[in-house]
Amino acid sequence: HAALPIAPADPAPLLEVSSLSKSFRLRDGRKLLQAVDRVDLTIGRGETLGLVGESGSGKTTVGRCLLRLIEPDAGQVMFEGVDLARASPADLRRMRKRVQIVFQDPLDALDPRWTIESIVAEALDKPDPGRVAQLLGLVGLDPAVAKLKPRALSAGAQQRVSIARAIAAEPALIVLDEPTSALTPLARVEIVRLLRDLQERLGTSYLFISHDLSTVEHLSHRVAVMYLGQVVETGTREQIFRSPRHPYARALLAAHLAPDPSRRRVDKVEQVKLAGEIPSPIDLPQGCYLAGRCAEALPACRSTPQPLRMLRDGRLIRCTPGSPSKTMPLHEEDEMTDLTRRLLLTSAAAAAGLDLLRLPSALAQDGTLNIALPNNPSTLDPIQTSNHDAMAISNAIFENLLEVDLDGNVVPSLAHRLPVINDDATRFTFDLRDDVVFQNGAKFTAEDVKYSYEYMLDPKNRSIRRTLFAPIK
Repeated sequence: HAALPIAPADPAPLLEVSSLSKSFRLRDGRKLLQAVDRVDLTIGRGETLGLVGESGSGKTTVGRCLLRLIEPDAGQVMFEGVDLARASPADLRRMRKRVQIVFQDPLDALDPRWTIESIVAEALDKPDPGRVAQLLGLVGLDPAVAKLKPRALSAGAQQRVSIARAIAAEPALIVLDEPTSALTPLARVEIVRLLRDLQERLGTSYLFISHDLSTVEHLSHRVAVMYLGQVVETGTREQIFRSPRHPYARALLAAHLAPDPSRRRVDKVEQVKLAGEIPSPIDLPQGCYLAGRCAEALPACRSTPQPLRMLRDGRLIRCTPGSPSKTMPLHEEDEMTDLTRRLLLTSAAAAAGLDLLRLPSALAQDGTLNIALPNNPSTLDPIQTSNHDAMAISNAIFENLLEVDLDGNVVPSLAHRLPVINDDATRFTFDLRDDVVFQNGAKFTAEDVKYSYEYMLDPKNRSIRRTLFAPIK
């Protein structure tokens, strides 16, 4: 059985981007094209953030601004305590080893005159054929290819060389700019598996830029959706792909052909479509950039710029709170269900090292899992926090057992019904569904839930998911 997917969380994000903006002056010298507009992003340690949106939305420009391959006009890019947007050339050179990039076209990214050994060794402090062979083996290549030149390799093998060169410097963050778009379907699958395996082994964080929503869903812990240079929604993988809130995000996902027979596009009750043309990035509207195409737009949407707001489920969305897309003010606590409040209290109980999850009696008397968090953030309430920490923590604990619906209510998922909660909200008893099976036909049981948590907590697995928790002393 595979462990349930658990998104890492870290109270101090590895990368925190605030109000990043970039424009390009046209050839006439008078007009500006706004490519990136006040983008806010965070990436935790060992986390993958997927960045999606249609062509021209500014995804690649964001990635290149992070590395200062393109100079941003404004904003802050905090990486390991250093503002890369304002770093001196000397500081930037030192930080470049910690932030690497893998480009879209591997053939263009590799020097055709150099051997593979020279390409990979360039990132090392000194030539080391043994280390080059080790890196090539780590990305699934025969060390014998070291003497070849890029043109002798397939596109998939060339991209593996690009990844080997990126990890040679032992970076904390890799920007993956459409790394699978130029590959065959088989090579694409192999590269995605390689990226996941490397993240498990090395704990590297990824900014994964892609048009391929299926790959983003498979690889990412969280997802940010861009439209005309702005991030319009950010949330967990499940939030974005199962219940997107922003009208543009809903339309983008509605147009996506998922490789899942249970999620056929033609079976969707709500057929979300956008009317009209995309505004020109040279002459953007005064208010919401989507207002002219959105059937739910209010008068305020057309006249007032929309800031990012946090919903009660922890996601960020750039939409008017009163619109039919069910966005809400940050502190609208009165409408929260009692169970939602208790789930938030449970996260706090976990931070204190209290019993959190009680599995059914089929596991015998020792069926209680004790879970603790390694850090004690200032708040675990997603309504009060300004980052994704509380959201990631609560999702990691209850992911797949419970989920949040479009109205912000907690509903069962793999659990048959909502849990029985004790008085101080430190113990939850779940009744699991009996109609869930794995792909191989094995029935889903409480043992599988127990295995998933034990897998995360076992140091032998070297799983980055284990960083979310700490043993109780």
